[in-house]
Amino acid sequence: MRLLSLFLLVGFVSIFQLYAAVPIGLAGRLDRGSIIVAAWVGGMIGVVAFVYYGPTIGEWIKRGGQHVRKTARRVRGLPPEPLAPTTDEAAEAGRVRQYAERWGEPFLGIVGPMTIGGWAAAVLGTSLGMSRVKLIVWLAVGQAVVVVVYVWTLKTITG
Repeated sequence: MRLLSLFLLVGFVSIFQLYAAVPIGLAGRLDRGSIIVAAWVGGMIGVVAFVYYGPTIGEWIKRGGQHVRKTARRVRGLPPEPLAPTTDEAAEAGRVRQYAERWGEPFLGIVGPMTIGGWAAAVLGTSLGMSRVKLIVWLAVGQAVVVVVYVWTLKTITG
């Protein structure tokens, strides 16, 4: 019963943060295979949720952030300011968009979980209009690579 609850805990935590879930599994003395499966399944639940609901969540966050900035400016007695990205932010966004549009779902699915994380890659892919099914398949591959390498490395280091 303890192993099942630990397995479920690792899966649940990895929905939100993969890099916190694996040490929990290792501390509970789960074997590598169990940790890999639980972390991958949990991580994919988060990725699939963001592929389908990411744009909606992104809009909520964006509206909330704009509200906070407007309120902060009002409290300080400053006039409202248009929210335009800086040139550096625009250039960086253009570069990521360029790579993602050039190489598509395989690039974002493999490189995304290793760099910006599965959730961010899912939101970026859907915002670029990529195929949801292809994006999920490639993110599953990328997520699997990240999970296996991370679990194997931590287990080897900790013994």
